[in-house]
Amino acid sequence: MVINYACPNCGADLEYSPELAKIHCGHCDYNEEVKEDDTSYRDDLYQDNPAKEYQCVRCGSVLMTEEKLTSVRCEYCGAPLIIADRLIGDMRPQKIIPFKISHQKAEEAFKKWCRNGRFTPKGFMSANSIKNIKGLYVPYWLFNMNTNVKVDGVATRVHIYRRGDTEYTETSFFNVSRDIDLGYANIPYDASKHLDDHLMATLEPYEFGAVKTFNMPYLSGYLSEQYDVAENEVEPAVKSKVGQYAVEYARGTVSGYSTVNLNRQKIDYQEIDSAYTLLPVWFFGYHYQGSEYQFMMNGQTGKVVGKPPISKGKVTGWIGAVSGVLFAVSVLILMITGVPV
Repeated sequence: MVINYACPNCGADLEYSPELAKIHCGHCDYNEEVKEDDTSYRDDLYQDNPAKEYQCVRCGSVLMTEEKLTSVRCEYCGAPLIIADRLIGDMRPQKIIPFKISHQKAEEAFKKWCRNGRFTPKGFMSANSIKNIKGLYVPYWLFNMNTNVKVDGVATRVHIYRRGDTEYTETSFFNVSRDIDLGYANIPYDASKHLDDHLMATLEPYEFGAVKTFNMPYLSGYLSEQYDVAENEVEPAVKSKVGQYAVEYARGTVSGYSTVNLNRQKIDYQEIDSAYTLLPVWFFGYHYQGSEYQFMMNGQTGKVVGKPPISKGKVTGWIGAVSGVLFAVSVLILMITGVPV
């Protein structure tokens, strides 16, 4: 079943507006709150006869969609559409962080980011070759974990003193141990196979105080997709990340020593739960000198990640400038002290 939200005043499309945090009609300026208890969103409305072929409810054209996409735009009439029967059962998200940055603001912020590149070519910095921009709700698993971390080790305290002309070094050794209960909330992990986990992690952090209960109107006007990496597949990686946090915290509580060597550590994970969550990401395609560059922006905070092209001329000039400054400093020191650097 395909859903399109129509304005009750004029019949035009309603889309989610990041600025208003409401679904909005761009034709007559009608606004409507996204209801937290939306009764139109029920599994039993869409699960009996999932369609094999979908049609746009606006123009009737057949939708050519990837299997995992759950919201799209009609490629013929541009209507924002939600494929409701792909959002049921285990594929129904529990939480969502709605887009906070609009298409226009995202484009403006990305162009500003391009212009700030110290080593990027001037042609790239003009930011005139953006090929496409798309807003996508990316599937994540959002974990909460309680842990118990036990660490043991040896610490030293070094005391240096003099008696007469002799310097003495006295080293005292101490057994140290910690047994700490720690809780970690909202640990995100990308649940899409075709997106690079490391690259997606660089978009963090998200502000999880803004998380909402999932409702379909948030998707209107944006792309969204189902997860294809199960919770149990990513849980070991999340445990590893949380384990590092816990050990670092425990190590930080051992202070006042010259050295600390924690030679034994044990981490128990308790009360693990996760929520299927959608997080907002802007994707930018940029065409420059025959090559395509891909960039991403956190759709909530505006953080941009990606690798722009490098200007060899700018890098060479920068190295030359730094070398010139270092040479000038060396000459100045030599003139003052008479000692070569």
